[in-house]
Amino acid sequence: MEIRIGDQEIGEETQEKMNAIVSGFLGAESRVTEIAPPQSGRSRYGNQYRLTVNGERHISVKLAYGGAQEIRWEVFHAHMRNLLGLPHYKLERKNGFPIQDWKGMEYIIMDWGMAGRRRSVAELCVRADVRKSPASPFQFGQVVAQDILFAAGDRKRDHIVWDLDKKAMFSIDHEMPAEDMEEIVMFFRNELGYVWRKLAPRLQAPKRVQGRV
Repeated sequence: MEIRIGDQEIGEETQEKMNAIVSGFLGAESRVTEIAPPQSGRSRYGNQYRLTVNGERHISVKLAYGGAQEIRWEVFHAHMRNLLGLPHYKLERKNGFPIQDWKGMEYIIMDWGMAGRRRSVAELCVRADVRKSPASPFQFGQVVAQDILFAAGDRKRDHIVWDLDKKAMFSIDHEMPAEDMEEIVMFFRNELGYVWRKLAPRLQAPKRVQGRV
């Protein structure tokens, strides 16, 4: 199968190595059918790729852009989500993904779920087909609290996503901490204020249990 990264064709031997890594990560025999870089942010410069697996699932591989500290922050957030029982997507730290100059370098691999089944909060605010999201204010509050509690930096509307299959809301992209408390406060006041005004009328309030206030 022909797979390319831009104009570069990926050889069969490299494809087999990629398939072995992805199969081990997912726990099932899998084949990479497409490789594409994200189209925004720092990842445009070759430190992250989206892999389409078996033509239907998205996996991300991400190299540290500014050093191993970025990998550690992603792993830290994943560990804390698991520890606290928060909505979680699978993430593992590995070494030496077999493309370009990644060999021998540390990276993380993440499960992005089925293709086309995640929507960012930015999309939830404006897209008619996802406005009636079954997300609840509690789920939205969980994500906000998580980002504040763990001092997540580089927060934006695209970094909170709703998974249509898992019916769960995730905070994503945790490669750096906030520089100071002001950064978190400004995001909460400006970005999240806008999001809440847009989403609040569409979020489903939790049902009250009869006999309880």
